[in-house]
Amino acid sequence: MHTNSNLTTNESASYLRQSTRTLIRWRNQRIGPPWVRVGGKVLYRQRDLDAWLEDQTVQPVANDSGEVA
Repeated sequence: MHTNSNLTTNESASYLRQSTRTLIRWRNQRIGPPWVRVGGKVLYRQRDLDAWLEDQTVQPVANDSGEVA
């Protein structure tokens, strides 16, 4: 996919491997990736989805012995 692509809710859900309903719920709760409304249609910019995914990265935490918990 082109990184400047605008995706529908269905396409975005597939890209994120989430249900369409989850994206709608996140949007209603003002959580999740940013979205735009164009002419009454909700779109997600792929670059915003990628940035949001990057922000969701969780680094493993090592315990005192250096092992990953």
